[in-house]
Amino acid sequence: MRILFFIACVWLGSITGLKAQKSRPLKLSVANHSFRQSGLSSIDIVINLPDSVFLGVVPSDISNTNDRIVAEGGVGQMLSHFVNEEYASAFSPSGVKLLWTINHFAMGIDSSQNSRTAYVKIGAAVSNADSLDTYHPLGNFDTVLINNDKEVDLAALTVAAINSLYDYSEQLVAKHSKVGFLTSSSKLPDNMAAKNSFTKEQLIEDIQKQRNWRILSDSVRPKGIYRSFQEFKNNAPSIQNFYLKVDTTTKQVSLYQFSVTDSSANKVDSAWGLSINNELYKYSNGHLYAIEKSGNGFVLSKYLNYMTRKNQAIFWRRYVGNRQGDDNPYDDAHIYRIPVFKNSPAKVQVIRVDMSSGNLGF
Repeated sequence: MRILFFIACVWLGSITGLKAQKSRPLKLSVANHSFRQSGLSSIDIVINLPDSVFLGVVPSDISNTNDRIVAEGGVGQMLSHFVNEEYASAFSPSGVKLLWTINHFAMGIDSSQNSRTAYVKIGAAVSNADSLDTYHPLGNFDTVLINNDKEVDLAALTVAAINSLYDYSEQLVAKHSKVGFLTSSSKLPDNMAAKNSFTKEQLIEDIQKQRNWRILSDSVRPKGIYRSFQEFKNNAPSIQNFYLKVDTTTKQVSLYQFSVTDSSANKVDSAWGLSINNELYKYSNGHLYAIEKSGNGFVLSKYLNYMTRKNQAIFWRRYVGNRQGDDNPYDDAHIYRIPVFKNSPAKVQVIRVDMSSGNLGF
């Protein structure tokens, strides 16, 4: 009876622990002061994000897990509400109507290193409207704010980034009034980038079209190695017959293709990822990282709620971890970090697949 009671306690404790991982809504506070009168009449927002709810992760109370930062109602609703409240006193009816196309919006806190690094990243294309409500590209905004304070406020850091985008937009409008439309290198969706003008409806339609990838809609993923990100998007791996080797010293994973004419095998020097038993993996820096769909993009499975995670990395556990003496691909020993920005000493954990480049990013 005592043994049964002990087992029951352990089981209940596990369930309690599972419930401790949670989502943390981002709450943006509007400042009490008024902005100076600007040359803007309004700012409209279009979201071009693979996932408009999941923003990033922060440390959890549970070892090897993270809590998710979310935008309740979506990033578009959150930003529109903030913009209309924060800058309302600065808008003028005779001002310029702007459009922000949000191409990147992410944040998080990485505290599993020796130091604690918080970041907020915003990328947007800024456009302005003419009298016919046709938009013209003005320029691009990209910023990453980082903070190493122990008690950093991510909401305040986010507000600072949005205010920087607002200030930049004002500068573009002032410059435009002197030199005319600025149409160079605006980070709009592929079919829009070369256009000098477009409507909001055309922009939204193009964003929807560019997400028409088979990897997002197909429920079955054929077995094989994806040589490129394009093969991944098409759900069409070009190498179906393969195997892998694990260097037990370096723990590096190498992929090999079987020859179609004999029993030999050739090392695959360039591989994007692989699909096996309907599990997806990104191959990077000699390692495999389990990924799965989240919204209209792909996230490392490590950063999804383990109660609803679909990719349990069975293949990895059997054929990679087993040879490395490891059985948990989702612990903090498997965090992959990249610089916050080019040549930056500060690094944070990658969370998702950048659906514009195919690289791992945050």
